[in-house]
Amino acid sequence: MKIIKYFLLVALILSSFSSFAGVKSDYKKILKKWSRHDEVYAHYDLKAAIIWDATFLSEEMLEAQADLYARQYDLDDSQKLKEWENLRSSREGKTVFFVSFFNSSKKLDDLSNPKHGWLIRLKSRGNVFEPVLIERLKRYSPEAQLFYPYILPWSVTYRVSFPPNAIVSGQKFELDVRNQLSDSHLIWDKPE
Repeated sequence: MKIIKYFLLVALILSSFSSFAGVKSDYKKILKKWSRHDEVYAHYDLKAAIIWDATFLSEEMLEAQADLYARQYDLDDSQKLKEWENLRSSREGKTVFFVSFFNSSKKLDDLSNPKHGWLIRLKSRGNVFEPVLIERLKRYSPEAQLFYPYILPWSVTYRVSFPPNAIVSGQKFELDVRNQLSDSHLIWDKPE
């Protein structure tokens, strides 16, 4: 009888673990769909000019984040719904990207500081959009590590907001970053 109880307990634990693993697997698929990565190195010294990742915070992405967060912290349905609403309202109706950025020069590594000379733009529907806000975030928050596993220990993270409705579902869009010496383009080709 003890053996049967033991196996039932093990089966219960494994099924709950596999359920959470399935959520993480689904999250990774959605993260891959809405994220892009690029690296650019200076030709004269091979130092990193740009290493960056960006995730478009689409409705699908935010819903997946709320689901992952709820599973991670064992939230009930009402708490999960509240988390999803918090994530949605944090966009304030804008088109928002989470960006992890690294430049080997600490004197020029801040996207939010105009003196560092970086320009970040969103190209969509034949238009070029300037950010309405570039918010530098605190490093290594548990939520950021959970949602964006690509963050490097030496990178700086940002929320970059563009005007509302800058992106139309099903149409190609591009996020560009550049300064006087380098540039990079992340392209989402007609995501649904």
